[in-house]
Amino acid sequence: MTYEILATPNSIARGRYSIGEKENNLFLKLMYAIQRDNKEYIIAENRKTELSEDDILKWKSLCEIETLTCKLTPEDFNEIFKRKNDKTENSLKETFSALSNCSITFDTVTRDGIRAKMIASLISHFYIEKETGNYQVVVPAKLYKYLFDLGLGHTQNALQVIYRLKGIYAQRFYIILRSWTGAKRDIEFSVKELRDMLQLGDKNKTFNSFETNILKRSIDEFRRQNFDIQNSGKVDDIFAAQEDLNNRYADMRRQDMVNRYLLSEVCLCRMVQDICRTVVETIEFDVDFLNN
Repeated sequence: MTYEILATPNSIARGRYSIGEKENNLFLKLMYAIQRDNKEYIIAENRKTELSEDDILKWKSLCEIETLTCKLTPEDFNEIFKRKNDKTENSLKETFSALSNCSITFDTVTRDGIRAKMIASLISHFYIEKETGNYQVVVPAKLYKYLFDLGLGHTQNALQVIYRLKGIYAQRFYIILRSWTGAKRDIEFSVKELRDMLQLGDKNKTFNSFETNILKRSIDEFRRQNFDIQNSGKVDDIFAAQEDLNNRYADMRRQDMVNRYLLSEVCLCRMVQDICRTVVETIEFDVDFLNN
């Protein structure tokens, strides 16, 4: 499988917005398509490196234009949505409309050290090419210009990996934790900060509810994939698949709360194994035939 890699700005990864899983998959694909279709604007220089004249002109152009455009094809939708009903024209219109009605808020620091807060709609508008079924999507440049200055901090995410995650909170939590990949310090953020990123409002206000509905769902997705690797019988190289899974979830597993949960599960499994072994040892099996 060839992975589509989205260079996700860390500021957007930690942004505050609220949409469903279907809309989030489209949003991720949209960001990838914008980078793909407008790659002439990409600035790869590190934040501490002085920009070349060409890069300065790129950034000035991005700051002056109002919108950016990208194309999404029926093949793109086939990859994002597995259910046929999600790919009908009416359903796609509803999903795009949800993105146009959703706004994102995030904090960032520009190359000249200015702190800024960005608030913008996820898309401006879209139109359909009737002959091809392609969608031309127009987005606000003031938001998506941050997709191109990679030196401000970004993380590479494989879209196909995120699409396999079940549930919006598992996807968002994975992307948020990935945004700290490579950090050489312990990362701490409060439940309130995480609730704010996910825009939960009055939902899951108690910690127990938050832990059950948000954190546990993300952990359960790791557990589900781990179980599939070991028990599905469809994996050629279990060790390689396990290593790949551990690498993808390394940021999540570094969180103390997650480690405590997984360790408790391992302890419980060992206790159950000990109980089973104790029960079995009390049973006399007729296995003398094995010595013949």
